[in-house]
Amino acid sequence: MHLIIILAVCGTLYGTIKAESVKELQAKLNTLEKENAKLKTEQEKLQHQVDEYDKKRKEIADLEKQTDVCQPSSRTKAVNAQSDNATMNSVALPKFFNKNRKKFRTPEGRRHLVNCLINLSTPSRYSCVPYLHFTGAKTITMPGVKPIHVRCDSATAGSGWLIIQRRVRGTENFYRTWAEYRDGFGKLNEDSFLGLENIYRLTNYQKFELFVKVVSFKGKVNWARYGDFLIGNEDESYVLKSVGEFSGTEDVLSRNVNSKFSTYDRESNPNNLSQKFHGGYWYIENGLQSSNPNGKYLKHPNHYSYGMHWATGESEKSVKMMIRPVLG
Repeated sequence: MHLIIILAVCGTLYGTIKAESVKELQAKLNTLEKENAKLKTEQEKLQHQVDEYDKKRKEIADLEKQTDVCQPSSRTKAVNAQSDNATMNSVALPKFFNKNRKKFRTPEGRRHLVNCLINLSTPSRYSCVPYLHFTGAKTITMPGVKPIHVRCDSATAGSGWLIIQRRVRGTENFYRTWAEYRDGFGKLNEDSFLGLENIYRLTNYQKFELFVKVVSFKGKVNWARYGDFLIGNEDESYVLKSVGEFSGTEDVLSRNVNSKFSTYDRESNPNNLSQKFHGGYWYIENGLQSSNPNGKYLKHPNHYSYGMHWATGESEKSVKMMIRPVLG
């Protein structure tokens, strides 16, 4: 009987202790959850501060880049850098050096200074101009763009021209897809097309003029020069935005301004003009084409609308289109 009473008392005590232990554990758990919530709130605050810091640092870096005379961030700034080259060298460079004196103490800073000097002394280095009277293949680079393999021409219309389209033997088929016209095709020393994306990058980085030379099968030479050649990006279908002031034998390209580029697999108008004229070009929507330099290469003179022609409507022997930065 005593044993039963003792066991009952022990059971009661055990139950009471167990209940109290559960309450204590629950209280501790609640405390820990509150502490965890506080820590989470503090972590979110810290992360917000880090994000704000990164944002401010990026804004500062962007502002420094915009005020960096060595890195023209737009076509207008690049043109101004060219026309005001003497001022840039004598005024902007000393200010730039004094402002960034501490940075130039590091190897990276010294490399930037060297690039700055090159940029200011040759603002048209993203072209064939620095190669003076050279004619042949070169590789040029632009900020943020992979190197571009080009052919320079200093024999046709003076020095410093960069060929964007060349047809002399009919070795390349110019009835190509959108992707091929975008990326470029052909061989630099023969028939070739530089690529719309490259042309867009170049003409939007600095102001370029355009020179077109056309030779007929009879040996007659037609030429055209335009003062401000500019095209849009791929989302704009590489629209021909501007050609500028004309000089030459006959102007046939000004009427193509505001026309979008077309290929047979990506027509920019409902009349399927790329298929009709057998090429890729800034075709005029009304179908009255005065030029078709990327049309089919014919080995004899004929008045076929789909043939490669310029101004006369008669198929030509050769066509060359070149661009060069406008200086001064």
